[in-house]
Amino acid sequence: MSWRISIVLVAALAVGTAHAGDTLFTFDDAWLVSGASDIGVSLYMSQQAGSPVVVNGSEVHSGDGFGDDLYLWTRTQLLNPGNIRILLAEPVNYVSFDGYVFDATSGADFVFTAYDAHGHIVHQASWNAGVGGLTYETGVLPEYVYQLNFSDHGRYDIGIDNLRLATIPAPGAVVLGGLGLSLVGYLRRRKAL
Repeated sequence: MSWRISIVLVAALAVGTAHAGDTLFTFDDAWLVSGASDIGVSLYMSQQAGSPVVVNGSEVHSGDGFGDDLYLWTRTQLLNPGNIRILLAEPVNYVSFDGYVFDATSGADFVFTAYDAHGHIVHQASWNAGVGGLTYETGVLPEYVYQLNFSDHGRYDIGIDNLRLATIPAPGAVVLGGLGLSLVGYLRRRKAL
């Protein structure tokens, strides 16, 4: 009987931790309005994540490829034009988002880059300007990332929405946890006999 309980617990653990630390940022929060910039977005994301998040280069907009939804758009800035940079206090190893590549800048492209704690690139992907809307997910990254950068190598022509950040345990951790639970069940059963 104990081994059956262990199997159920392992299955529950695997399902329950599939997206541990999973946060979805829709940017449609009641107090986040069109035109909000970095400070408002940073406060919104920090509250949702439960840990500090710093955003640079963003402005909240609606319309265009996202319809009535609010989304993050690259805004004019002097130091880092055409980039939305997100710095995370708590690292993640899974990222997904809806993106839109506007045709406003000819030859522009959409580039997503994720960096580790030392500023090294862990993951990078890019799309051409003509692609329009896209949905992208990294899958489980090989390392934890602390910084995300969304860029168009230009200005004003990308947006992101439905940004999901998650910490997903390695498959080996779930298996080891299951073996540990099974061992506990086995030892309890032997002790009862």
